[in-house]
Amino acid sequence: MDGLYLPDGRQLALIDRDWILDELPHLGNPDDNSDANYLLASAAAATSGTGVATGGSAGRGTTGIGTGSGSSHGVANHTGGGSVGADSTGANNHGTGVNHNHSLLYNPDEFEGDLTLLSEIVDETQNKWSDFGLNQLLTPRRPRLNRIIKILSIIIIAFLVMSLINGILFSSVFFLQENTDEPDYDLDTRPYYKTIEMKKRFDDSGNYLIVQNFVKYQTNLTKNADILALDLHTNIEQLHLLLHHAKVWDGPISLSLYVKGARGSDDIDYASIWLRCNRRSFKVLNVHLVISAKAYKSSISSQHNSHSVKYAVSCQHITYVNHTDETDSTPYPSNLLRNVAHIGNTLPSVKYILTLDIDIFPAPDLFHHLASFYTKKSMPNEMFNRTLYVIPAFEIHTDTIKRSILLPQNKRELILLWNDEQIQPFQNDVCSSCQFLTNYKAWKEETKNDEILPIFRPHYSQPWKPYYVGPKDVPLFDPRFKAHAHARISQCCESFMAGYDYAVLNNVYLYRLGFLDKSQLPNTKLIEDDTSLLLFQQFQEDLLKRYSNTTRRYMRGRETVSSVNTVDGLDHIIVSPPVTLKNRLRNFVGLPKPIDDDDCSWSTHTLLCATVFLEDAVNYQSIVHKVSNHYLLVYRWFSCSLIQNLHRVALTINLCLAFFERPSSFSITSDVRDRPARIVFPYVLLMIIEGVTLIWFFVYICTKIACLGIEHARKRFWFIAFFIVTVYSLCEWFVMIAVVRYSYDGIRLRRIFRPLFMVESSQLMKKALKAVQKDLVTIIA
Repeated sequence: MDGLYLPDGRQLALIDRDWILDELPHLGNPDDNSDANYLLASAAAATSGTGVATGGSAGRGTTGIGTGSGSSHGVANHTGGGSVGADSTGANNHGTGVNHNHSLLYNPDEFEGDLTLLSEIVDETQNKWSDFGLNQLLTPRRPRLNRIIKILSIIIIAFLVMSLINGILFSSVFFLQENTDEPDYDLDTRPYYKTIEMKKRFDDSGNYLIVQNFVKYQTNLTKNADILALDLHTNIEQLHLLLHHAKVWDGPISLSLYVKGARGSDDIDYASIWLRCNRRSFKVLNVHLVISAKAYKSSISSQHNSHSVKYAVSCQHITYVNHTDETDSTPYPSNLLRNVAHIGNTLPSVKYILTLDIDIFPAPDLFHHLASFYTKKSMPNEMFNRTLYVIPAFEIHTDTIKRSILLPQNKRELILLWNDEQIQPFQNDVCSSCQFLTNYKAWKEETKNDEILPIFRPHYSQPWKPYYVGPKDVPLFDPRFKAHAHARISQCCESFMAGYDYAVLNNVYLYRLGFLDKSQLPNTKLIEDDTSLLLFQQFQEDLLKRYSNTTRRYMRGRETVSSVNTVDGLDHIIVSPPVTLKNRLRNFVGLPKPIDDDDCSWSTHTLLCATVFLEDAVNYQSIVHKVSNHYLLVYRWFSCSLIQNLHRVALTINLCLAFFERPSSFSITSDVRDRPARIVFPYVLLMIIEGVTLIWFFVYICTKIACLGIEHARKRFWFIAFFIVTVYSLCEWFVMIAVVRYSYDGIRLRRIFRPLFMVESSQLMKKALKAVQKDLVTIIA
């Protein structure tokens, strides 16, 4: 506001009329017709000359008060239709004008009454605002508006501060928590293939590559959670089922993953991405690979040398595309996969293992029930290290899942669905005898106790193949069984022969989604499959040799006796008939077992073919040979253990002759200072021994070519090389012993060719040389 001065030296300030009415009501209401729309109040004295002048206008007229202090100021107040001269300015709707250019003269007579009123206003103003000082009188006051502004400012500042804090917290959580929607731009697949190259190894058959500990995920486990492990096996198509196991199993999980086909590298890429996307779901997970040799050769062997491949994949939209090549007919090695998963449990604290198929799921609380069962101290008589605890398995109808009926959470809910025919025992429609010793009826009726206890202990009888949890040192599965019905039966038989007993647990269970039907399974997975039966008979013979000192004999299916069904309460053991001395001697020497076709409906030739082909599969031999009756008999004798052992002995003797031939490698002392003389062995004796071995090699290769057929033998390099070297060695040997004799000290080429005999008889040596030949350029570079 502008300040004005009166003649007595007091400074005037412009005061609002409404403020006077609100703050100084005792002064009365100024006349509405007066020029008091804006009043002047005195605030302080000033020492300067002042002049006040007035001007006429309509009504009471226009009053002008002017001050001067080196410059002049003018104020003109007018009403209604009042006008102001050219030297004055108008402002607001009150018609107020302030003249800053001319000084006005002061007339005391005309403004006597106004000054009296102004004096009273000044006194009241000084009394009311004395506590706030002079400066506050000189500035306009709007207390309500200021308070509102302050409140709004505080609210805005608080809102900004809270927004800042929320933004910081949200950014921290967003940064620490990975968003699975973000694409994995940094996923380079080459390290996975380098891991395969570093850890790969062939199995005994040479048809599969094993990569142990391909991927590992590990977090901290709770107490007693590491004594129980879960072994699983699957192919790429069913890998997603692993999440169901990870949700209910709080202990370590070991998974064997099978890869085959001409585009096996695509399956490995999918598995790597899927496991990475879901790694937060796993507590302790070890993933192992089993790759068919065809898939490795066609698409995986060269991937570690390829350029970097980075995938931008959304984890929520990742799906599997079947790349399996039908030309890769390598069977699914179920038992090999189980063994790889079993060996892959590397935690030293794991004592007990549950082996399941990927489509067999544990009950929701199975892990905690088993952990409490193994750790409770109220069972001192229980032999945990020699007992296999059977867990009953069930099948849940698909309609139950489609109708969104909740899966059973305990035994009571399972029995309700069982009574409603929504659940049935495992393999009830496929092989009811495969689960008969589980005794589902007795298990269902045992509802008195809710504790996890063994309710009965049956003696093993094939073809029972239960799912059980047992100690870690239980016998491994026989890898000769692939996708066969006897794959698990064979391991259950061997476990019983090794001294393990079976006990069925109460109040725990496993389940599978969907009822199994024979039409859904290939013939190889049925117990009636002839190939599976023949392979199992060979396994039984090997089992008797391996456990020849045990008194245990498992029972046949028709001879089965279960301890829960016995009347006298005694345990019955069926003892197999004794083995004759002739059969024992035959088995010891390694002669082929005669074929007994008395109880067989097949012809003798058909049974002989089946036996030879089965022995080829067991011994990992080629089945490309003649199938006539005569050649099959010769080939069966040629492939027996006795002939193969004699061939190994002849090969060893032939290779060791180099140490005895002149100059020999033997001397009386090894001290070179004495210059010891070499021991000289009889020349004729060494030549006779060498001639016998060469004749054996010649008969061996001729028999093999005769059984195989000349057409097929001509296509095999090592057969031809073996035959040529054998013939040349015999010719040189005959010349040396008949013509040249002892006096010749020159080069003997037959000695240089001796290692070829070893190469032809060893599959591993052939593969090693083939690998060197394939990568020879790379090695030289």
